Amino acid sequence: MQAAVAKQVGEAVREALSSIDDVRNSSVREIQELFPTRVEAMRLSTNQELGGEIASHLKEQMEKYRGQAEEMAQRLEKQAAELRREPGELAGIVERMMREMQPQINARLNEASSPGGIGIRRSDGPHRTPPL
Repeated sequence: MQAAVAKQVGEAVREALSSIDDVRNSSVREIQELFPTRVEAMRLSTNQELGGEIASHLKEQMEKYRGQAEEMAQRLEKQAAELRREPGELAGIVERMMREMQPQINARLNEASSPGGIGIRRSDGPHRTPPL
């Protein structure tokens, strides 16, 4: 009887081991089949995440550079407005100087043209330089 029980136990153990081995082999096959697709999915996910991070960084940089370009454009517009205004201001300054200086210029011209003025000699002919 012991031999029969041992035989049944041995057969049950072999069946259990065979079943365990079948499950293990099935699991290995399943992992081998799913692993490449899972790795690919993880790679795509990583690429998408990386792409998202790169896109976010690029967007941030673009915003920064756009802000700097807008500031530069505003400064250039302001300088252009100042340059457009300056010729008018310069003309006004020159006109004011002429008005202020005109009486002095006229007085000097009158003084120079009067007899006994500031010593301007008039000549009747062309001016000649004496020989050396």
